[in-house]
Amino acid sequence: MFDSTKLMSTSDDFVTLRESNSYFVDKTMMIKKEFTRSAFSKIITRPKGFGKTPFLTMLQAFFDVDVNNPGNTERQQRLFAGTKILEDKEFCQKYMWQYPCIYFPFKDVKGRTYDEAYKSLAEVVCKSAQNFVYLLNSPKLDQQDKMIFRRYLDLEFLMD
Repeated sequence: MFDSTKLMSTSDDFVTLRESNSYFVDKTMMIKKEFTRSAFSKIITRPKGFGKTPFLTMLQAFFDVDVNNPGNTERQQRLFAGTKILEDKEFCQKYMWQYPCIYFPFKDVKGRTYDEAYKSLAEVVCKSAQNFVYLLNSPKLDQQDKMIFRRYLDLEFLMD
């Protein structure tokens, strides 16, 4: 269990906050609330500083598959130790660490012009997609899905 003793305002990443023993407001039950809503897609709009990034990185830490250690949930158990979501064992067993989560940090997109910002966005998308190259060998993706995914790995295609 974490000994939350530090105030940390320099990071908005859930994993960094938890691993540095920083104070953390437990909003993990929002994972289940958002996941069980029927909307196909969600738009989260809040002003800067309202916790969008910590929430999204918390979702990623909860759902994401560890491809280097499949089935090993030791790190995730440590990250979520003492949180409310771990009390819902059925939900955790069914969904925790079961899905690849692609996260695009749009705060890294920079540019003074539309073209510069577009190229920066293409770089962010390509860099994020490279973490999931293993999906090209997955039997869960059909050839059409793999063809589409290859486009996200092709920076020249994205820049075009």
